[in-house]
This record gives sequence, C-alpha cells and structure tokens, in this order.
Amino acid sequence: MMKQCRAICNGRAVAGRIDVADSFFTRLRGLMYTKSLGDRYGLLLSPCGAVHTFGMRYAIDVVYLSASGEVLRVECAMQPRRAGRAVPGSRQVLELAAGEARQIGIARGDILKFER
Repeated sequence: MMKQCRAICNGRAVAGRIDVADSFFTRLRGLMYTKSLGDRYGLLLSPCGAVHTFGMRYAIDVVYLSASGEVLRVECAMQPRRAGRAVPGSRQVLELAAGEARQIGIARGDILKFER
C-alpha cells in the first residue's frame, strides 16, 4: 500500500487523494497498466524529473515541481505512449487526470503545499 498525502494550490485542494510513489518499484510502476485515473486522484512521484506514458491507456496532466513545491511546468493531456521532457530543476512530478490541472488552475510559478 502506498503512502498518501494531500496538496493545496492557490487555496484549493488539488485532489481528494494523492498516492505517493517514493520507492524504486512504486515509481517504476506508476500508472502503467491501469484502466483509468479517477477524478480527484493524483500520483506524486518523488524523486522524479521526467515521466512517460508507455503502458497507459489514457491521457494525464503532468505537473513538474521543484523540491520546494514550485510548479516548473504543466503538461496538459499528455497522451499515451509518449515520453515527457526532462525539466531542469524538477524533483517531483504530480500526475492528475487530464483536465484537472486546468480546472484547479495550476500554473507555472504556483506553489503546491503537501501534507502527509
């Protein structure tokens, strides 16, 4: 069972539930081979500087974060079977359902605060 946390951005909850993938195996598996990513669910990969969507069947939003939680880049609706860019300074990546980042209003320069 993965650890869980909550995140706040711009005074709003980012997701109802965020699982934390912080071991080699949980990061390696990530969301591969899952059927869907539910609304209000996220996966925080830490440490992580780049992601891919090989083995996935759906698009996701990818939020690249610095060690302090600053949003460095938001990739909206990254399609399956793609390799994301390595983002300089990225130490964590938050994966959300496609459209969630825009709906929440997450943008470059925002700070995400995580609570375990």
